[in-house]
Amino acid sequence: MRSSIIGRHFCVKCNEQRDHVRFGRRIEPSKTPDTTFIWAEFWACDHCGNHLEKREERSWPTDRDMITKRLLKVATDYAQVKASHLEVRPAKIVLTLELHPWHIVEVLRRVEAAHPTGFYRASDLYRLEQYGVLRCPLDENRMFPRRSPTRQERKSSYLLG
Repeated sequence: MRSSIIGRHFCVKCNEQRDHVRFGRRIEPSKTPDTTFIWAEFWACDHCGNHLEKREERSWPTDRDMITKRLLKVATDYAQVKASHLEVRPAKIVLTLELHPWHIVEVLRRVEAAHPTGFYRASDLYRLEQYGVLRCPLDENRMFPRRSPTRQERKSSYLLG
Protein backbone atom coordinates (compact mmCIF):
# COMPACT_ATOMS: atom_id res chain seq x y z
CA MET A 1 0.00 0.00 0.00
CA ARG A 2 1.40 3.37 -0.98
CA SER A 3 0.79 6.45 1.04
CA SER A 4 1.15 10.08 0.06
CA ILE A 5 2.87 12.81 1.99
CA ILE A 6 0.81 15.98 1.96
CA GLY A 7 2.11 19.41 2.92
CA ARG A 8 0.68 22.90 2.81
CA HIS A 9 2.58 25.23 0.45
CA PHE A 10 1.92 28.43 -1.48
CA CYS A 11 0.75 27.67 -5.03
CA VAL A 12 1.77 30.32 -7.59
CA LYS A 13 -0.95 29.31 -10.06
CA CYS A 14 -3.79 29.33 -7.46
CA ASN A 15 -2.23 32.31 -5.65
CA GLU A 16 -2.99 30.85 -2.19
CA GLN A 17 -1.91 28.23 0.34
CA ARG A 18 -3.00 24.79 -0.90
CA ASP A 19 -2.35 21.14 -0.07
CA HIS A 20 0.49 19.71 -2.13
CA VAL A 21 1.37 16.03 -2.64
CA ARG A 22 5.06 15.12 -2.54
CA PHE A 23 5.91 12.93 -5.50
CA GLY A 24 9.69 12.83 -5.22
CA ARG A 25 12.79 13.65 -3.24
CA ARG A 26 16.47 13.50 -4.01
CA ILE A 27 19.85 14.12 -2.42
CA GLU A 28 22.24 16.04 -4.66
CA PRO A 29 25.87 17.00 -4.13
CA SER A 30 26.62 20.54 -3.02
CA LYS A 31 29.63 22.81 -3.51
CA THR A 32 31.11 21.44 -0.29
CA PRO A 33 30.26 17.70 -0.47
CA ASP A 34 32.22 16.81 2.68
CA THR A 35 30.01 18.85 5.00
CA THR A 36 26.70 19.53 3.23
CA PHE A 37 24.27 18.19 0.62
CA ILE A 38 21.26 19.53 -1.29
CA TRP A 39 17.89 18.11 -0.23
CA ALA A 40 15.43 18.46 -3.13
CA GLU A 41 11.69 17.78 -2.83
CA PHE A 42 9.13 17.82 -5.62
CA TRP A 43 5.52 18.75 -4.88
CA ALA A 44 2.34 18.97 -6.97
CA CYS A 45 -0.65 21.16 -6.07
CA ASP A 46 -3.62 19.00 -5.17
CA HIS A 47 -6.02 21.53 -6.73
CA CYS A 48 -4.45 22.60 -10.03
CA GLY A 49 -1.51 20.19 -10.49
CA ASN A 50 1.14 22.93 -10.63
CA HIS A 51 4.62 21.61 -9.77
CA LEU A 52 6.77 23.08 -7.02
CA GLU A 53 10.42 22.28 -6.38
CA LYS A 54 11.98 23.00 -2.99
CA ARG A 55 15.73 22.79 -2.43
CA GLU A 56 17.67 23.39 0.74
CA GLU A 57 21.24 22.86 1.77
CA ARG A 58 21.61 20.62 4.81
CA SER A 59 24.62 19.44 6.72
CA TRP A 60 25.44 15.75 6.98
CA PRO A 61 24.46 14.27 10.35
CA THR A 62 27.34 14.20 12.77
CA ASP A 63 28.09 11.46 15.29
CA ARG A 64 26.58 13.70 17.92
CA ASP A 65 23.30 13.97 15.95
CA MET A 66 23.13 10.21 15.48
CA ILE A 67 23.88 9.55 19.19
CA THR A 68 21.16 12.00 20.22
CA LYS A 69 18.64 10.34 17.90
CA ARG A 70 19.52 6.90 19.22
CA LEU A 71 19.23 8.00 22.86
CA LEU A 72 15.79 9.45 22.15
CA LYS A 73 14.77 6.06 20.77
CA VAL A 74 16.11 4.21 23.84
CA ALA A 75 13.59 5.99 26.06
CA THR A 76 10.67 4.30 24.26
CA ASP A 77 12.23 0.85 23.74
CA TYR A 78 11.99 -0.49 27.30
CA ALA A 79 8.94 -1.11 29.49
CA GLN A 80 10.73 -0.13 32.69
CA VAL A 81 11.30 3.49 31.57
CA LYS A 82 8.73 5.73 33.25
CA ALA A 83 10.05 9.09 32.03
CA SER A 84 13.13 10.40 30.23
CA HIS A 85 14.91 13.72 29.90
CA LEU A 86 17.60 14.39 27.30
CA GLU A 87 19.87 17.40 27.72
CA VAL A 88 22.32 18.27 24.94
CA ARG A 89 25.24 20.48 25.95
CA PRO A 90 28.22 21.61 23.84
CA ALA A 91 30.57 18.81 24.98
CA LYS A 92 28.13 16.50 26.78
CA ILE A 93 24.85 14.68 26.22
CA VAL A 94 22.97 13.76 29.39
CA LEU A 95 20.13 11.21 29.34
CA THR A 96 18.18 10.87 32.58
CA LEU A 97 15.79 7.94 32.87
CA GLU A 98 13.20 7.51 35.60
CA LEU A 99 12.42 3.81 35.96
CA HIS A 100 9.44 1.87 37.25
CA PRO A 101 10.32 -0.57 40.05
CA TRP A 102 11.00 -4.03 38.63
CA HIS A 103 8.02 -5.67 40.37
CA ILE A 104 5.69 -3.19 38.64
CA VAL A 105 7.22 -4.08 35.25
CA GLU A 106 6.58 -7.78 35.96
CA VAL A 107 2.96 -7.01 36.88
CA LEU A 108 2.55 -4.92 33.71
CA ARG A 109 3.82 -7.83 31.62
CA ARG A 110 1.44 -10.27 33.33
CA VAL A 111 -1.51 -7.95 32.72
CA GLU A 112 -0.54 -7.48 29.05
CA ALA A 113 -0.20 -11.26 28.62
CA ALA A 114 -3.65 -11.79 30.17
CA HIS A 115 -5.30 -9.13 28.02
CA PRO A 116 -6.38 -11.41 25.13
CA THR A 117 -8.25 -13.74 27.51
CA GLY A 118 -9.63 -10.97 29.72
CA PHE A 119 -8.83 -12.79 32.96
CA TYR A 120 -6.61 -10.67 35.20
CA ARG A 121 -5.36 -11.19 38.71
CA ALA A 122 -7.19 -8.76 40.98
CA SER A 123 -3.97 -8.26 42.97
CA ASP A 124 -2.13 -7.20 39.79
CA LEU A 125 -4.78 -4.64 38.91
CA TYR A 126 -4.82 -3.36 42.48
CA ARG A 127 -1.02 -2.99 42.48
CA LEU A 128 -1.08 -1.06 39.21
CA GLU A 129 -3.84 1.20 40.53
CA GLN A 130 -1.88 1.90 43.72
CA TYR A 131 1.23 2.74 41.71
CA GLY A 132 -0.76 5.01 39.38
CA VAL A 133 -0.10 3.11 36.16
CA LEU A 134 -3.59 1.75 35.57
CA ARG A 135 -5.36 3.79 32.89
CA CYS A 136 -8.87 3.46 34.36
CA PRO A 137 -9.33 3.40 38.12
CA LEU A 138 -10.98 0.31 39.58
CA ASP A 139 -14.53 0.51 40.93
CA GLU A 140 -15.10 -1.07 44.32
CA ASN A 141 -18.36 -2.59 43.09
CA ARG A 142 -17.01 -3.81 39.77
CA MET A 143 -17.51 -7.50 39.12
CA PHE A 144 -14.51 -9.23 37.63
CA PRO A 145 -15.24 -11.76 34.89
CA ARG A 146 -15.63 -15.25 36.28
CA ARG A 147 -14.28 -18.31 34.62
CA SER A 148 -16.61 -21.23 34.10
CA PRO A 149 -16.21 -23.97 36.74
CA THR A 150 -14.28 -27.08 35.80
CA ARG A 151 -15.97 -30.47 35.58
CA GLN A 152 -14.53 -31.44 38.96
CA GLU A 153 -15.84 -28.25 40.59
CA ARG A 154 -19.29 -28.82 39.08
CA LYS A 155 -19.37 -32.38 40.41
CA SER A 156 -18.30 -31.38 43.90
CA SER A 157 -20.81 -28.53 44.10
CA TYR A 158 -23.56 -30.87 42.85
CA LEU A 159 -22.66 -33.52 45.42
CA LEU A 160 -22.35 -31.03 48.29
CA GLY A 161 -25.64 -29.45 47.37
